[in-house]
Amino acid sequence: MALPKIISEKIGYDKDWLKIIEAKMGFSDGSHADWTYICSRDAVGIVALDRDMNVFLVEEYKVAWNKKILQIPFGEARGTGEKQLLAQARNEMQEEIGFDAKKLEKIGTLLRDGRVRGKFHIYLAQDLVPSKKTLR
Repeated sequence: MALPKIISEKIGYDKDWLKIIEAKMGFSDGSHADWTYICSRDAVGIVALDRDMNVFLVEEYKVAWNKKILQIPFGEARGTGEKQLLAQARNEMQEEIGFDAKKLEKIGTLLRDGRVRGKFHIYLAQDLVPSKKTLR
């Protein structure tokens, strides 16, 4: 089965970290469809493990849910290179859980669902040490 082709795209909305793209798709049978998707900035997430293999979670209020949720420490990626992503992961961990890691390695990159273009870069943090940075 042939992949659909993007015939045209236009930006329907663009502000801060979010773009809404309206695409016209063409299919191998000659049919067409409109498809809307979101482009968002990439993010880094950290699975921080202590010596007893406990995972650190943070509780933060999220306006989209209108409540506090538990999640791994994560934040917007402020770069695309591996050095920038690693530095951002370290920064988020220090700010959100108050620890740094002697061992911080990328374990993978997850793509969001088919309606959102953006990536989650996931890091594993081990050998944790207290951070000198102030928690936010």
